[in-house]
Amino acid sequence: MFNGKIGLAAMAFVCGTLCPLYSTPSSRLAAPYEQAPPPQGLEGRDLGRWLADRALIYHHHHFKYSKYPDLENPRTFTEKIHYKMLYDRRPILTVFADKIRVRDYVAERVGEKYLTTIYQVAQTPEEINWLKLPARYFVKTNHGSSMNILVEWDTVSYNDLYIKNVKGLLNRWLHTDYSDFCGEWCYRDIPKRLVYAEEDLGALDERPIDWKFHVFDGKVYCFMVHRNQRCNFYDRDLNLLNVSQHQENFSDLMVFPDNMEEMLFVAERLAEGMDFVRVDLYNIDGRIVFGELTNYPHAGLVPFNPPEFDRLLGDQWKLASP
Repeated sequence: MFNGKIGLAAMAFVCGTLCPLYSTPSSRLAAPYEQAPPPQGLEGRDLGRWLADRALIYHHHHFKYSKYPDLENPRTFTEKIHYKMLYDRRPILTVFADKIRVRDYVAERVGEKYLTTIYQVAQTPEEINWLKLPARYFVKTNHGSSMNILVEWDTVSYNDLYIKNVKGLLNRWLHTDYSDFCGEWCYRDIPKRLVYAEEDLGALDERPIDWKFHVFDGKVYCFMVHRNQRCNFYDRDLNLLNVSQHQENFSDLMVFPDNMEEMLFVAERLAEGMDFVRVDLYNIDGRIVFGELTNYPHAGLVPFNPPEFDRLLGDQWKLASP
């Protein structure tokens, strides 16, 4: 038998953050709509999707922050995320969001040694050879977030019923447009056709530390360390910042790895040429491993504590011209 864990922490975050948002947008949004005109050249179906995204973004922002975003003159980090979601349509953002295509970008920028091991890639779950996979692995789709299942085998037995359920979930994900949830444009044009099995970097009953670097114009300004469902913020000089989001801070002393400078180099090299991108890495006993490139952290829907950090982080971001 084996156990499958369907990204429990990630799915809990998605449900807790997004589920309250699916109410009808208020008619009071009519005035704020005038602040964000559509980009030139949009028409037909593309214009309709953009208008729907705009309504969703205004509604979500108001729900989370009790105010509408100023997208004509965005100043906070959150407002700039929402501006980026509506106006930045560079194809490279789609590459970053595609969990398979981004690997070529990473290999070209910093080398293949920073990539995870991919065991199999298939067009459909039915094409995965489940019996040839290792004892622990993730199975994922390439076109969204939190679409992953951790599979752990307890014995060599093969459970047909559970694999059938896993296939069913993967097939549902393959028919899901992740951009519909929050208006995150970068996911919209990713071909929804790839399922892949990837190595699990964690130990038994322990997830690896997740390092998330906020990089502006190729320079790390601060980073987050996620450990045991708690999170601390640090500046580039490794000083602890009095900042939190949806997770509480951890209080024990953080011991940074010996190759911390290499992690900073990798993050900045991957973000070179971008106005902003969050670079997520792991460090497993000195082995630096690429996680993902995040265009819109939390879709801009997780407030900072203190709120002033939202403006401070926004001040670091010089938006790219649409």
